[in-house]
Amino acid sequence: MGRPERLPVAEFGFPGPLRDRLVAAILTGLKTTTAGLLEEYRREGASLPEPGERALVVDSAGRGVAVIETVDVA
Repeated sequence: MGRPERLPVAEFGFPGPLRDRLVAAILTGLKTTTAGLLEEYRREGASLPEPGERALVVDSAGRGVAVIETVDVA
């Protein structure tokens, strides 16, 4: 899939078995949502994701395997 430079990278879990399972679930459609703590965004000084934002999902080898899009933030 390559790595479009303009997309931020989405890493699920640490590289290895956990990431492999999460990426497989994304690719098969079993994983369609994710969550993060508001406090972590505040602590890191990061802005919340916004609907329409896209990110490149990478596998344990750092290869881009999918593009995901934020559709809602609650």
